[in-house]
Amino acid sequence: MVVAVALVGALSAEHVAWAAIFNGFAYAGYEWLNALTLWRHLRPEAERVQRVVAVSYACMGLVLPLRAIALLLIGQPGLSLDQGSAWQAPIYVFGFVYLVVTNLGFVLMCKTRAEAEVRLQARTDDLTGLPNRRALDEEIGHALAHARRTGRPFAIVMADVDRFKFINDTHGHAVGDATLAAFAARLAGALREPDRAYRYGGEEFCLLLDDTDPAGARTLAERAREHIMLPFDGALRALTASFGVAAWQPDDTFDTLFHRA
Repeated sequence: MVVAVALVGALSAEHVAWAAIFNGFAYAGYEWLNALTLWRHLRPEAERVQRVVAVSYACMGLVLPLRAIALLLIGQPGLSLDQGSAWQAPIYVFGFVYLVVTNLGFVLMCKTRAEAEVRLQARTDDLTGLPNRRALDEEIGHALAHARRTGRPFAIVMADVDRFKFINDTHGHAVGDATLAAFAARLAGALREPDRAYRYGGEEFCLLLDDTDPAGARTLAERAREHIMLPFDGALRALTASFGVAAWQPDDTFDTLFHRA
């Protein structure tokens, strides 16, 4: 597109309107590509800003070819804002607004994306990639509030890697870290779609199970236990783990629920 615009600009010489006509259609395609890209790939944290910027690109994608068609029909010899081309003044005003909206929009999108990444890092355990204790505290608070409001139960499962201190003391912390990462992957892989696994701390993990009664929580914990004890590829030995299950009760708080689990 850049080569085509430069070539047409060089060939049109003093016939500025012809270059403007071609550029109107060329840049309109660019605007529509930007608009479609932003609209199809919305990020939750910047959805409103992305939609505003996408609409601005789409509007410019309409204005530019319409202006080019008008120049073609009128046979405009130049593009100066004299009496003969005063109809272009609103287009220039819109172009100024467009630049402000799209540039500020991109600044806001970058800002919200950076903030979202910082929040994600603060809620993610670096070793296992699972949400950490901070994320778990927030999600349990939401789950308790939702259960009290709707009466729909949920359950938690605490999981503790067996003899982890022996693994660390015998094979070293590098093997211990690899063990925790492998355990976390196995644990998360045993869950249903709405359920979530968290690293509680050390070798302890927690599962948050939506709409689950005690029997369902025990069934899932048993499935996770069987999944974890399967042999691993490579030198890593098979693991075992101990599980504790607790289902929400109407008088539960964060502490009582976890103490019971």
